[in-house]
Amino acid sequence: MTYRNLLATIALAVAALGVGCSPANATAFAGVDTAFWSLGFNQLYDPSTGIFGSNILPDGIDFSCAALCSDTIGLSLFNTHQGYQTKSLYVRDFFTLANTTDQTFQISIDVGTDVSAFNPGGSDIGASVSDSYREWASFSSSVDGPDPIHDHHSCFTGAEGPAFAGVPSSCGVPAPDDSPGEAIWPIPGPGQTELFEVDMGIELQTYSPLPEPITVSLFGAGLVAMVMLARRRR
Repeated sequence: MTYRNLLATIALAVAALGVGCSPANATAFAGVDTAFWSLGFNQLYDPSTGIFGSNILPDGIDFSCAALCSDTIGLSLFNTHQGYQTKSLYVRDFFTLANTTDQTFQISIDVGTDVSAFNPGGSDIGASVSDSYREWASFSSSVDGPDPIHDHHSCFTGAEGPAFAGVPSSCGVPAPDDSPGEAIWPIPGPGQTELFEVDMGIELQTYSPLPEPITVSLFGAGLVAMVMLARRRR
């Protein structure tokens, strides 16, 4: 093989290495703008008659939350040529219904609730990739509390999901997504307190291939330089 042919072969090899690395704009994304829950006392309810009553709690009956009777979380992850990445966020809230008297109440409380684990009124994309064959992304979000405070969503897209050649792939949940509801909880017995917990969580995972290490490019350039130097000496 002549030096000219050898030089051309090495140049083609270096170019092939360059083609093999990820495109400059490759980005895997996963995120949940908003997951939330909320509730509020509406009125008293008599289960024996089915009649709703006053919107004022009796003396000695306390319905309260650790902070506000609502909470919101959000999380996002952008991955550009960083291999595998993951993020997660978990929050636990609680509220109580207490009877501080020595009386037994035959009535219950009626509360209004609302819950969403994914972007109510916001973006309907929870995971997306710009290179459908080489990247992937996924999200999972949940809100769990007393009925009816429950909602779960998740999706996976990209290299192992529903990819389409040359078209960015994405998945999510059609927005808006929230679920108003209503619950009836009995008042606890004398001197008793009932504790309610609400757990919210978001898990994000993305993979975008690492770029070609610079040492490989330098090694290829060094080979080319050596061939040119040898040719000059000849």
